[in-house]
Amino acid sequence: MLSPETSIATQQAIGSDIIMVLDVCIDSRSDEAATREAMERTHRWALRSLEAHRAVESGQALFAIVQGERSRSCATRARPFSPAPYDGFAIGGLAVGEAREVLYAMTSHTARQLPPSGRGT
Repeated sequence: MLSPETSIATQQAIGSDIIMVLDVCIDSRSDEAATREAMERTHRWALRSLEAHRAVESGQALFAIVQGERSRSCATRARPFSPAPYDGFAIGGLAVGEAREVLYAMTSHTARQLPPSGRGT
């Protein structure tokens, strides 16, 4: 079974330069409720991933993944990540079958929600 903790341990063991938190990737055609549930689980897993990452000093960068799929209301939920000390952010839930104009619009919308430095505090 893959958990946030085993995901981080595996990435540390293989020497990844950038470690990604474990996230939930759902079908781009999912409804708002499923999208919100995946986003909330991803945020919970990100916090667990952060704790696992902090437990072992590896010098590897940890990136949070902002989920939200095609939902502007969910993608706006990037703000909870801002206060956490992630080294950077990835935008998840895109490039999984949506139209190119949706991809660009959601990437732009989500990126504006992230800290200007690209890092948490």
